[in-house]
Amino acid sequence: MKKLLIQASSIVLMGAGFMSMGNAYGVNAPVEPEMLTSLRASQTINAARDPGRGIIKMEGDQLVSVEFDDNNANWGSAQTALEKAFNIVISLEESPLWEPEVVPFGHHTFAYSVHVNERLVDALNRLTEASEGTVRWRLLRGKIILSAMPQEQREGVPLIGDRRVAVDIKAESLYEAFLQLEAQYNTQYQDFALVALAPYEQSVAFLSSPREVGKSGMLELRCEGSLRDIVLELLSQTEKAETSYMLTVSRIYKTDEMPAPFYERGDLFHFALWYKTHSYYSDPKPEESEDDPLWCARQNEERRKRQRQYYIQNHPELAMESGGS
Repeated sequence: MKKLLIQASSIVLMGAGFMSMGNAYGVNAPVEPEMLTSLRASQTINAARDPGRGIIKMEGDQLVSVEFDDNNANWGSAQTALEKAFNIVISLEESPLWEPEVVPFGHHTFAYSVHVNERLVDALNRLTEASEGTVRWRLLRGKIILSAMPQEQREGVPLIGDRRVAVDIKAESLYEAFLQLEAQYNTQYQDFALVALAPYEQSVAFLSSPREVGKSGMLELRCEGSLRDIVLELLSQTEKAETSYMLTVSRIYKTDEMPAPFYERGDLFHFALWYKTHSYYSDPKPEESEDDPLWCARQNEERRKRQRQYYIQNHPELAMESGGS
């Protein structure tokens, strides 16, 4: 099986310097290295979160909604601010791999704003500085990727995107390719499950086409590589060059209809993977077909079934407590 190799020249690490190429306001295409200095913010945006939205956290053995105790930014609101100011689509990974009880969920907050006419590279570097290193960035294969981690992140501990996976994928759509990636990942790892989410056309955050196909009509990939590189290679085969991905920590909720012992543990999580082809503030919005909402509802029901099986596979002792259901 051929290993997936990525040329070093396609990676731009934080702090790399580039010659300024002048002003630009937004791009609906891959982010090239020179755009780090040529692309500039169209407006000033305070990345502070909405205090009324809150977060989901554990209190005892219950998941509860808690309002933010400040109006600072976190990785999610910073990502949104950058996408709006620069009119780009940003990918994100959020995934510590060591102790299951350490789940960030965006708890670390910090003061952060994007300033009008600011260069993209400067806005990204200031984000890393403002977040005390808990949000880092890279440019890889035309994608700006933020890596969000808790303050307890240990040096040298890989993110979920660094995990190596052997895949053999042949799919007619990106979503189908992600489903195949999910299945093959979960046969190789039995600690933290990977679950592919369907794109949500009715949600502003995840507007995209569930039936998007590759340039040749098929998405094909047979290789061994990091989960990140595999996802990026699949994205590169799509018709929309600006397609990005999200790879985040996710809890189980009552709507997931899991056996009671899994909720009572309180420290279980999995990784959610999905894609989007437009920024949060894209204009015009993608069109939605009449059957898209029904399609999404069906996919979500199937996702809950798969997710349940992964948790039972990875935690057989909890399945036994629930009577093996």
